[in-house]
Amino acid sequence: MMENLSDGLGYISTISFFFQYLPQMIKNYNRKTTEGFSTSAMVVKLLGASFLCFNNALDGERGFVLLYGIISMCQYLIMIGQAAMYSGPMSGWFLLLIPLPVLLVSFAMPDSRPITTGLKPASQIIGHLLLLKECIRIRSVRGISLISHGQNLLGGCCGIIAILLVPAKSAWTLLLYVNSTAQATSIFALNWWYKKQPEFDVEPASPSTPGSPCLIV
Repeated sequence: MMENLSDGLGYISTISFFFQYLPQMIKNYNRKTTEGFSTSAMVVKLLGASFLCFNNALDGERGFVLLYGIISMCQYLIMIGQAAMYSGPMSGWFLLLIPLPVLLVSFAMPDSRPITTGLKPASQIIGHLLLLKECIRIRSVRGISLISHGQNLLGGCCGIIAILLVPAKSAWTLLLYVNSTAQATSIFALNWWYKKQPEFDVEPASPSTPGSPCLIV
């Protein structure tokens, strides 16, 4: 019974994460820029997600945990591609190759997997700090989709309950979901704060103008 409930919540979490960054991708596409949404954060998170994805696959982790890694890696790849397309130098396209050396390390060095899997929560924390730094720099969260972070919050909460009911194979997994919940909460808190400061919350002249924040989606 507990295992079925845990799996059900786990897949709800996975579905939420599957659609998590879709609103952000649409926002980036509509604005034709990733300004206000830290590309450096996505690169750091891609590294951690790649290790999580390949390590989980090779270790035979539970289905919803494996899907979480695959979905995360693919979403970060798409958004890094958007950054390279809209405003980045040509060298930005080479960042899409990050998963390849990660796969080699995971496959050739199985003893490193317990350690490298821990890079996922570490990359979440570092990447989110970079994202917050960008928001503070422009004094706005308009470059970030609040819908995406709402889904992040839902996925994190469901994942926490699922792992508490039936522990995952890796102790790092619970921390992943805790991180997701904390990250979403911090973005909503920052949005609330800037909304209270009218001098910071200035509408852009044009949502599609590169270098300017856009309306919250």
